[in-house]
Amino acid sequence: MANSTPNNGFPYKHSAVSGVFLVMVGLFTFVYSCFDVKVMRLFIGTVICCSLLTIVGMIITFTGLRVLESLVKNAVSWRNA
Repeated sequence: MANSTPNNGFPYKHSAVSGVFLVMVGLFTFVYSCFDVKVMRLFIGTVICCSLLTIVGMIITFTGLRVLESLVKNAVSWRNA
């Protein structure tokens, strides 16, 4: 059980950092877009793309960690057998 403890917080930290970054970029573009309609359209498109990318990235991170964890467990049990 000791091996799985450090990995538990990783996906949450990763998504929190990317979330804060997206919010900062979003606020900057939103303030800038108040002066230009083209930038407003670009901002909306960027927000949608970033949201989709973040969701896909989180899914990949979670499944990747699960697969990695099962591989490590299998390797350890294989070595012990």
